[in-house]
Amino acid sequence: MSAGTKANNPHNGNIHYQAPKSLAAMAKQARVYRLRPAGDREVRRLATAFGVRGQISAQTGGHYIDDGSRRVTVTESEWSVIRTQTPEPSGSSISGHLAPGCGATRPTPSAGDDCDEPSEPKWETSQPVDRKVLLFAVRNLALRAGIEAEYSALSLVAIRGRAWTVRLTPVIAGLSTVGIDSLVSGVGPNKLLEGRGFFPHIVPQGRAPLISVSAGLQRLDQGLVIGPSPRISRRLGATRKVVTVKMTLAVLPAKPARLVPAYQFGLDTGEAVTTVAVTETR
Repeated sequence: MSAGTKANNPHNGNIHYQAPKSLAAMAKQARVYRLRPAGDREVRRLATAFGVRGQISAQTGGHYIDDGSRRVTVTESEWSVIRTQTPEPSGSSISGHLAPGCGATRPTPSAGDDCDEPSEPKWETSQPVDRKVLLFAVRNLALRAGIEAEYSALSLVAIRGRAWTVRLTPVIAGLSTVGIDSLVSGVGPNKLLEGRGFFPHIVPQGRAPLISVSAGLQRLDQGLVIGPSPRISRRLGATRKVVTVKMTLAVLPAKPARLVPAYQFGLDTGEAVTTVAVTETR
């Protein structure tokens, strides 16, 4: 595939994506999915895992549980757990601690599933954040909360002192995903647990024809990017060289949200940029 014409589009930072003469060929069609809206069972399971107690209440488009300290909100397939009051200066604990070993060997724990014998060392409140134990514990929390896919890639987004944020990126049908990450934040093992993201529960919706890889590059030049965009800097210039391409799944924010095939282009800067590979872009 030859390099395209240079773009001059302020919506993509005037970045032009330059491809080599050939890239891996992609299939002509691929499966699409919709995200299944969550019901009362998922709301209760999520709240139990985060330690939020109370009655389920209805609101426009979804449900919530509010215990006066935090609110669990579920709308369609999206979820969030946020603080509704400022914690005491001493940093008093909020229930919903990370239990490093609980549920880790059970792929589908029931709501409120507990475990008394952790398979990893306990994370004492006086200890600094241990990356390995933290990621293990967050995966366990995700299993109990029902926000874990068949497999999710975990990455430590930020850590300041004992405060941390972890990102869960679902892998669905063997493909990485863009746009349906979940973020979980806390302080130590049992304080200020919050988060937001998507339930990765999918329903197959048949197959859809795909645009060509060259047409995908044209979409990038037009600024049709799903997820993170490349850094814009004078040192890097306005051209990015594409070195790889692979199939992934990206979310389209319809109601209900849909997961559709997308092309993820690897760049010479080590970054990746994604565009939708089906005809519809909404």
